[in-house]
Amino acid sequence: MECVAFFPDGQRVAAGGSGINDFAIRVWTVSSGEARAVTRGEPEGTSVYALAFSPDGKVFASGWGELDQRIIIWDGAGCAEQQAIHVKSHTLSLAFAPDGKSLASVHRDEIRVWDPSSGKVVQTVRASAKAVRFAPDGKTLATADESGAVRLWDPQTGNLRGKLSASKSGLRAVTYTPDGERVIAGGEDKRAYVWECRTQKLLFRLTASDVIRSLAVSPNGDILAWSSADGTVSTWKLR
Repeated sequence: MECVAFFPDGQRVAAGGSGINDFAIRVWTVSSGEARAVTRGEPEGTSVYALAFSPDGKVFASGWGELDQRIIIWDGAGCAEQQAIHVKSHTLSLAFAPDGKSLASVHRDEIRVWDPSSGKVVQTVRASAKAVRFAPDGKTLATADESGAVRLWDPQTGNLRGKLSASKSGLRAVTYTPDGERVIAGGEDKRAYVWECRTQKLLFRLTASDVIRSLAVSPNGDILAWSSADGTVSTWKLR
């Protein structure tokens, strides 16, 4: 699986496939383990690279590989397709703003901010990235890139607000703590970096067992979890 995300109610989980004969979005009911395929890419064999849920769970978005250059908006209840946005590139990462009114996407050489209800681009930033996340207040967009930096953008103007340097190795994942006080990134050098947002100061580094592919912080902000390329998931107490 390339990507996984919980529905906001915690009752279902969605995952996107890229393995042999499994290029589909599947949705599981957590309590029963029952699963069903929502859709497959077009043409057959297109990987699902990104999934993101709106905060209220009413819709979710999927991003596809090079062969199917679309972002699809799905109904969160029945998982029916609501809208297909043609993006002319594969999609590496997706993130909804906290109010659900904006959707950020990462493509080969640019970051786009969309109005998910209309499918129109409201802002474009010419920059390369691997992952994107909105700050909890929705006023900053963080991207992680191959240069080993986290860049902080104004999603309204597209202006760069700051750059947080981690290492010379590429970063693959970025996230915020729920209070918005810290931003965290990890990637190729098998480390997670934690910065204070207000001062942009690096607070500490954590060592993983392998390349970090994804990051998540618990809703109360106490626990950081990451998945690594060796198939392990690790947790660390932040406070």
